[in-house]
Amino acid sequence: MNALTIPRTVAGAEYTVVRLPLTLVEKKVLPRFDEDNGVRLTLEKALGSIDATVGRLLADPELTRRGATLSRRADILTKAVQLEQKAQARKAKANTDLKVAKKQADTKREQAVDQAQAQAKALHDKQQAE
Repeated sequence: MNALTIPRTVAGAEYTVVRLPLTLVEKKVLPRFDEDNGVRLTLEKALGSIDATVGRLLADPELTRRGATLSRRADILTKAVQLEQKAQARKAKANTDLKVAKKQADTKREQAVDQAQAQAKALHDKQQAE
């Protein structure tokens, strides 16, 4: 038995008691938020970081793993939210660009039709004059 086993066990029990309010928040409050909600992701990241750090200090691999998993999950979802927002911004820009391009194409088509009609009228008038 290691000389630090008992103090780590006591510290682990104390951490469990100290973390109890955060556990309640994690179990009762966070599920009310969407999975990709910024507040939820921030709290999950913080809880995960705390658990992983305390787990390493207490040499508790289960606590370390749980904290790292929670923190990593929050990181992945945060990145997914950022990518989704970026994709939506690109889609909005593409739609705007498409509308502008269609409008320009319509204007060019109308100008080409007008020009063709004007040339046809000029040719018709020229033939009439001859």
